[in-house]
Order: sequence, then C-alpha cells, then structure tokens
Amino acid sequence: MKVPSRFVDDQGTDPASPHSYVNRAVLSEMVKRLQLKSVGELFSVDLARLHEAARDVLLEDSRKHAAAEAVPIPTN
Repeated sequence: MKVPSRFVDDQGTDPASPHSYVNRAVLSEMVKRLQLKSVGELFSVDLARLHEAARDVLLEDSRKHAAAEAVPIPTN
C-alpha cells in the first residue's frame, strides 16, 4: 500500500508544511472513522474499506473548505 505508507512517512504537526500537516490530519481522521487504535492498524484494513474511508475524509474536507470559500464542488 504505497499511498498510506507515504502519508505515514510524511506527516507532521507544522502548518507551515501543508502537505505533511494535512497528511497527519487525514490519517488521524481515518483512524477515528475506522475505529482503529493507531495509524499502524490502517495497513491491516481491507483495501476497499480503506479507500472508502479515505475518499469520504477527503470529500468532507473539500466540502468544508469549499463552504468556507463559497466555492461549489461536485458531490461525487
């Protein structure tokens, strides 16, 4: 699983590094949604379930940003 590995390898708490900062936020939200105990458990989740959770997290985040900027985005 290349993408989760990249997110795990490149995560951070500094908002000045936006990609790392967002990677950490996405991973944290996925762990929460999938009711896992740690980021490491993401690697044992069924791939379809992992993809669905990631898609849902990213779409929800995009909707929040779009609403804040009043920019419409597609629902699917």
